[in-house]
Amino acid sequence: MSRVNETALKKRAALCAYCGSCTACCPVQSVAADFGPRAVARCALFGLSAEATEASWLCAGCHKCDMACPQDVRPSEIIRDLRALSPETGRLHPVFSKQMELLIRQGRLYLVDEFENDGREDEGLPRLAEELPDVAVLLGGGEQA
Repeated sequence: MSRVNETALKKRAALCAYCGSCTACCPVQSVAADFGPRAVARCALFGLSAEATEASWLCAGCHKCDMACPQDVRPSEIIRDLRALSPETGRLHPVFSKQMELLIRQGRLYLVDEFENDGREDEGLPRLAEELPDVAVLLGGGEQA
C-alpha cells in the first residue's frame, strides 16, 4: 500500500475551482511557466501522478498558494504528498537525485572549507569539520579504507 492515500489526494484536488489564485501568486510560476499549483492539482485529480510528481519538485514550499486559495485546497499539501509518491513512481527530479548523490558521497550538499568556516565564524556560528568520515561506510554502502 502506498504511503500516501491517493484517494485522499484526489479528493483534495477535486475541491479546486481552477480560479488560478494559487498560480497567480506562485513565485516559481513566474520563472517556470510550465509549473503551477493549479496544474499540479489538476494532474493529481485526473490520475496523471507521474507528471504531477515530477512537477512537484519545482515547488519552493512558500505556501503562498495555500493562503491564496479560496477553496482551502492547500495545494502545498498536494505537492508534498506527490513528492512522497516519487520513490514509488520513479519520478525523482534530477536536482533531488543529485542532492542524494552528494549526501551519500560527501555527507553534505556542499563542501566546507576554510572560507566557509570563516564566514560561519563571522555570523557567530560554530565551525564545521572540513572532512567527514566515509559516508558510504556509515550508510553501509562501502568498506572501511
